[in-house]
Amino acid sequence: MVDNPDHASYASMGVFEDITDLYNSWDEADFMEGSINSCYYDDKLYGLPWGNNCLGLFYNKSMLEEAGVEVPTTWSELEAACEKLTTDTCKGLAISAIGNEEGTFQYMPWLLSAGGSVDNLTSDESKESMTYLKDLMDKGYISKECINWTQADAEKQFASGQAAMMINGPWQFSGLSDDAPDLEYGVAKVPKADDGDYASVLGGENVAICKGANVEASWKFLTWITSKEESAKICEAIGRYSPRADVDVQEMYKDDPLNATFAEILPTAESRGPSPVWPEISEAIYSAEQEVLSGQKDVDTAMSDAQAKIDALDK
Repeated sequence: MVDNPDHASYASMGVFEDITDLYNSWDEADFMEGSINSCYYDDKLYGLPWGNNCLGLFYNKSMLEEAGVEVPTTWSELEAACEKLTTDTCKGLAISAIGNEEGTFQYMPWLLSAGGSVDNLTSDESKESMTYLKDLMDKGYISKECINWTQADAEKQFASGQAAMMINGPWQFSGLSDDAPDLEYGVAKVPKADDGDYASVLGGENVAICKGANVEASWKFLTWITSKEESAKICEAIGRYSPRADVDVQEMYKDDPLNATFAEILPTAESRGPSPVWPEISEAIYSAEQEVLSGQKDVDTAMSDAQAKIDALDK
């Protein structure tokens, strides 16, 4: 089992068996595009998606109601909401911008919604996404401490009432239940750029067969654990969403509005990469974000430097 953005890196090192032919002959193969794409390297398949998640906007219902704020759907609406929600003791929005994969993961929806790309961080659209976050911080709507926060730390800010909204994923449901059992909150899509589209990023794990293993027996297990019936049962039990296109997760969570929102977001969530050098690409991205938000570099310089690092990689 491997974190899906790291899959291509392991495949490029020869860790996994090529299962392309087995997959093509499997009559029950039916996965969402973003999920199965994360398992490919060099046009060959080296695993199967097992359980997925993605990012959304959590919001404190009472805080928004008291401030007379509707759930924001665009960047302009989000900024206006943050202005009304930010007080001496509460920030409008909590994010994780830490210097690791979590920081990149949380930055990706902003980048993608603006029309930016990890392949061109110096485009106007890419720089717009970073400028937007920096502006929110400069106006006091996002804490400067976010560069040190994990996603769990962002959850603590939201649960304690120190943030009216946060960007996070469904794995935080249990934490919120423990930390703030009486908190009434909702979940929505991450607000989109005013002239862009909604975007989210694919999280979760893939399963693969290690090189030299018993391929026949392993394939039997992989096709069982990712089958339509078992995938639905397992993912529901552990708080993931099935990567299968033939599992109706929205129907599964029709009586659970929080999970239903993430189920709606998931089919359009984009994978990170896939690339054998994704860890290095990610490092360039989260380093640029850290540099901008901490004031070490301006947006143009940080993004240009990040792009130079990516361009120098042996892809």
